[in-house]
Amino acid sequence: GANYELNKNSLEFVLKPGRKPRKESDESEEGMESTETKQSHKQSLWQQVVYNPTDSDVRIYSNRLKVGYLQFQVVAGHDFTSKKTGLSWRVTTAWDTGFQKQEVKMPVTKNLNIGVCWDTQHIPPTVEGALGTGQPAFEWDVGQYHFTLPRVQASLRL
Repeated sequence: GANYELNKNSLEFVLKPGRKPRKESDESEEGMESTETKQSHKQSLWQQVVYNPTDSDVRIYSNRLKVGYLQFQVVAGHDFTSKKTGLSWRVTTAWDTGFQKQEVKMPVTKNLNIGVCWDTQHIPPTVEGALGTGQPAFEWDVGQYHFTLPRVQASLRL
């Protein structure tokens, strides 16, 4: 489908691949799908095409290719003003950026319990680069892991 987005005084037109309607199979009773139906469910190589008339550029985003814990994505772009075409790429981990709160209560004795509460926040590492866009050919961000221990408590039963 196609839509438009207005972000901070910048208008963008976004085109995403649509799914073709599923056709009923004309094959035998064995449940075999026709070649036409199988082809209509193939995943497209591109995720979206973005045209920005304000900046006079168009970008084609590939789908993310997952290999183990890594994800690869390529973006091809063209700037109509400067007449430059470029290619950007990014490698990220499959782990999402996240924030978690955990709490554990441990019995020490029959009447004494210790409770520990902690928070974790993580941003996974990324590697990215570009060719022909004026951006660095290679950049590395090691990510971030933040751990806090905001509360330790003890409860005593009398």
